[in-house]
Amino acid sequence: MDLHIINVIIGREYMTRVKKKSFLLTTFLAPIFLAAVMILPTVIMLMAEDKGKEVAVVDESGIVLPYMESNEAVTYRDCSTENPDSLKASFKELGLDALVLVSPLDSVLKTVTVSAYSTKPMSVDMKESIRSNVNKAVEEYRLASYDIDGLKQIMEDVQADIPVSTYTLEDDGEAKISSSEVYMFVSLILSVIIYMFIAMFSGMVMQSVI
Repeated sequence: MDLHIINVIIGREYMTRVKKKSFLLTTFLAPIFLAAVMILPTVIMLMAEDKGKEVAVVDESGIVLPYMESNEAVTYRDCSTENPDSLKASFKELGLDALVLVSPLDSVLKTVTVSAYSTKPMSVDMKESIRSNVNKAVEEYRLASYDIDGLKQIMEDVQADIPVSTYTLEDDGEAKISSSEVYMFVSLILSVIIYMFIAMFSGMVMQSVI
């Protein structure tokens, strides 16, 4: 192909594609937008961190409330004698952020059901805290129901949580501490970025061909 024709084609593509506002906006703003999309969830999570939350607990089982331990982030308030519907209708007046309803104890299955209500979507940390406390209460109740001396201590003794330290070996045989989770996370981010750029510029190429 004549070099002059190639130059004409390149010049035409430059004028019709590269100089377009859409190309410039896509080229410079797309990476910023992608970074914002990846960072925004973390920022929202940090902003939604539980601080000084007031949570009312209506415990009809009689076994859960002692395990709902207050801390700097969450204060649990015993409202077992209150009407749940009245509490739901008076959230703001009572200064509540959430309401936890624990059902009466099922003596056959040795379990309870739990419902949580809040004016805003409940954070993952608060939900996990409630779930963990309820699970602990039910587990303690089940252990006590077997009426075996020292059963609780036996169960604690057999529990294991063994961490695994990972290392990578250098060419000289030296071991270096590594974290597979970090590598996996970085790989995932880079894969998403590569995919976005390929999709973006493939679309531009197809438009220029058409």
